[in-house]
Amino acid sequence: RDVATLDIPGAFLHSDNDDKNVIMILKGLLGELMVKVAPQIYRKYLLANEKGEKILYVRMTKALYGMLKSALLFYKKLVSDLRSVGFEINP
Repeated sequence: RDVATLDIPGAFLHSDNDDKNVIMILKGLLGELMVKVAPQIYRKYLLANEKGEKILYVRMTKALYGMLKSALLFYKKLVSDLRSVGFEINP
């Protein structure tokens, strides 16, 4: 058997989030930037709190660094992809 190591940039972002109830809160400039990127999608969801700070709530469809399940979701995707092209998992 051969062994190799590699780094996959943005690895967790390749994995779909299987929990549809994960909400991220983007405050201030982050929320406003999302509206600038795609105003037709996000403008109607940009709110302001009692201090006037802009807030945008977004549902996570991809795994993200910092989510507890991200590593597991990526591992499952990686294993599935590798098996689909003929690789076997080391026991």
